[in-house]
Amino acid sequence: MEKDIEEIIYTRKKPGTYVGKKDSLENLGRVIIEHKLEENEAICDKCNSPLVVIGTKSKEILKFKRAELYIEEHVTFSYACKSCEETEGDANIITTKAPNTLLYKSMASNELLGHVINLKYQFALRLYRQ
Repeated sequence: MEKDIEEIIYTRKKPGTYVGKKDSLENLGRVIIEHKLEENEAICDKCNSPLVVIGTKSKEILKFKRAELYIEEHVTFSYACKSCEETEGDANIITTKAPNTLLYKSMASNELLGHVINLKYQFALRLYRQ
C-alpha cells in the first residue's frame, strides 16, 4: 500500500508598497528650519579643535494654522571632531536637538493635536468627521 505524495503549489503575495499618507502631502507648503551649532559652539570640548558636519537627520512635522496646513521640516546636524578621532580613535560626536512633540515619532504638531482635541471635546465632533 503506497501513499501518494501531494505537492502543494501556491503563489505568495508580497506586501504592498503603501507608504502611508505622506504621498498626498506633497502639495503642501514647506518651511525648512535648520538646527546648526554656531561657529563658536562647534569646537571640541576635549581638544578645542573645530567640529566637522558628518550627517543630517530630517523630521517632518505637520503644522496647523487656522484653516491652513503646512509642513515644518526640522533638519538636525551631527558634528564630529576629526582631531580626536585621529589621536584617540574615537570621534567626539555632537548632535543638535529638534523640538519635541506631544506624540513621540508622530508627524502631528502640538498645534494640530490641540485643534483636534478642541474639535473633539468642545464641539463634540467625531474624529472621522474632522
